[in-house]
Amino acid sequence: MLAIIFTFVYQEFSFDRFHRNANNIYRIHSGGYGVTPLCFAEKLNNQIPEISASVRFSKSSLTVIKESEKIEIKNTYYTDPDIFNIFSFRLLHGNASDAFKEPFSIVISRSTSIQLFARDDASGQTIRDKDGTTYTITGIMEDIPFNSHIQSNAFISLETLRHSADSNMFDCGSWGNLTYVYLSDKANSKETEVKINTILKEVRMGPVDNKLVLKLQPLTEIYFDGAQNKFDGSQHGNRQVVLVYSAISILILLIVIINFINLSLSIAASRTKEIAIRKINGATKPQIVSQILFETFAFVLISYVVVLLLMELMLPELSSLLNLTISQSFARSELYLYYFFGMVGVGFVAGIIPGVSLSKINAIKALKNESVLSSRGYLRSILLVFQLVIVAVLLNTTFIMNSQISYLLHKKLGYNYEQVIYFNLDKDLLASKEMLKNSLLKNPKIQFVSFSSGLIGGEFTKAFIKAGSDEILCNFYSVDPDYLDLYEMKIKYGRNFEWDMKTDIRKSCLINEEACRAFGLKQAIGQKFDGRTIIGVVEDFNFTSLHQKIGPLVIYRWGDEDIAQIKISDRDADETLEFIRDACKDISPGFYDNLSFLENRISRLYDAEKNLKDSMLIYSIATFIIALLGLFGLTLFMIKKKSREIGLRKLFGSKPYDTFKLLSKEQVWLVAISNFLAMPISYLLMQKWLANFEYSLDIRVFVFFETFLITMAFTLIAIAFLILKTHRINLINALKQD
Repeated sequence: MLAIIFTFVYQEFSFDRFHRNANNIYRIHSGGYGVTPLCFAEKLNNQIPEISASVRFSKSSLTVIKESEKIEIKNTYYTDPDIFNIFSFRLLHGNASDAFKEPFSIVISRSTSIQLFARDDASGQTIRDKDGTTYTITGIMEDIPFNSHIQSNAFISLETLRHSADSNMFDCGSWGNLTYVYLSDKANSKETEVKINTILKEVRMGPVDNKLVLKLQPLTEIYFDGAQNKFDGSQHGNRQVVLVYSAISILILLIVIINFINLSLSIAASRTKEIAIRKINGATKPQIVSQILFETFAFVLISYVVVLLLMELMLPELSSLLNLTISQSFARSELYLYYFFGMVGVGFVAGIIPGVSLSKINAIKALKNESVLSSRGYLRSILLVFQLVIVAVLLNTTFIMNSQISYLLHKKLGYNYEQVIYFNLDKDLLASKEMLKNSLLKNPKIQFVSFSSGLIGGEFTKAFIKAGSDEILCNFYSVDPDYLDLYEMKIKYGRNFEWDMKTDIRKSCLINEEACRAFGLKQAIGQKFDGRTIIGVVEDFNFTSLHQKIGPLVIYRWGDEDIAQIKISDRDADETLEFIRDACKDISPGFYDNLSFLENRISRLYDAEKNLKDSMLIYSIATFIIALLGLFGLTLFMIKKKSREIGLRKLFGSKPYDTFKLLSKEQVWLVAISNFLAMPISYLLMQKWLANFEYSLDIRVFVFFETFLITMAFTLIAIAFLILKTHRINLINALKQD
């Protein structure tokens, strides 16, 4: 388990570090957005000596027509010619210097080449997309490593955009692209930031640009900083989750080491005569310690071999069991070397304490069956308390996480998203929205059909909006008049958009209550807002995840909404979905089936927390089992030391219950102390975790009581099992001791 966790952590921290120039590459981002206009790079070229080169990425979609079959090439980007000089994406076939010299040039990945042409070198071939555009393949690149935040199967020459209908993408008002710069070795990124902002300050692209400060973010920090790189289309990880996994793995490792030491010390009681005989025969303390270390290293070596075999044979199954995503292509040879040295270190720590303890025994006392090891076992008790504290903390945090996530998934959001289907309209459906809507509503199991430009459960477009003398960053999107009814949203003041009110289109708007508060509008209806008239105030609803508070929201009606949302009955859902697909294909034969349930999208907002919660449960159970083994070891040691006393008690009529009280008293206290110590630790950790959510539950005292009951119950069960075994001991053998 530890090897899987360490592999996951190592993998996550390896993102983007394979680029040979990783320390010199930065992305320009602004105000929490990882996107910038394409014109930025053009205006910076040759203006700042610290910037040696720049590369831009503009996301696109590409569907190739191959023998009447449509093949979607996912993750396609337009990009600059310097891409292979700055980034370490390996070009297998073709020349990096002229791969993007001409428009309509394309470099595809090796797997895409095999998919389209059944061979890994399709250089010189041409492909045609669904719109009839022909591209020439000028190179084949190795599949981009999984640990790159940029994932692409094809790169197209950026100059292609100038020769297409998307030539306005080069306008400075067109955001949505990625811009990377390569800084010289002696460049100072902070000083370069100042120069970038000074030069681009002259560019006027709207009120939003006057407010945002452009920053340079190191390439190796982008993966873990999704919060500052919204809309960038890249894959991101969660640093907090990775650090939690790191901490858990270290704690489990400590528990394993402590457990080994505890069990070794318990077993040592039965090896005192063996060690005594060796000492009488001339064995020195270093020799005895070396023997114990050798035995420990033997166990470690066997464990290491078993771990390697399991990792190589069952990595997908094991990582899935632990709710971790580990790429099969991840190079683990270097990591295995680290594991070897790590396990040698663990073996030394776990073997040295029992070795030193045994080397100090008095040989004469040991041969006389006199006690040579402390019967009090303070060290063993302290180590067991440490184990149980970790177990209690993990159980407490698991219970609190479970309550918080359940709260997130069931909290009233201010709208009803159940049984809502959504999908993007292609150009044919967009041109025939009314026809599509009328066709869909013929089905009695379809209750509402609406269209919007944004989708609940994600980030909306933001802009600084002026109302009176105030200018505040607001979220905004466009809807049609049926939108509020579909989601059962409520108008608090004023009215909704209406189909027969032509002035509603582009001349009116709705705002939420938070926008009223932000702008100080006590009587919002009829006031001018962003050049439009406010006709209604919508009750606040959580349009993003509950990690964030409700922000100011402006709802427009532009008339060009391109996301369909359909409310269906919960009866015969599969049949209704098929009806929707058929209706779309009747209008657009090439319709790409991308129907999804909105409730799944909402649920995915908390995938990281759900995975962490499930993992915490697994780790809690695993550490508890390990701690119970330590408890077994301590109890066995006590039984060994008190076997004569137990035998005498049994001779005079002692019952198992009396023995249970004798042996469980210390362990009960240890469990109680452990839970008491775990309470403030768990509380502080969970307070920090809950701070990531704008809406969270209060931590209940009952959670700690639950953990106490669980740990105490299993502890007593474990001791009772050993007591029953103890009461079967031979009285004569027990009384012969000492």
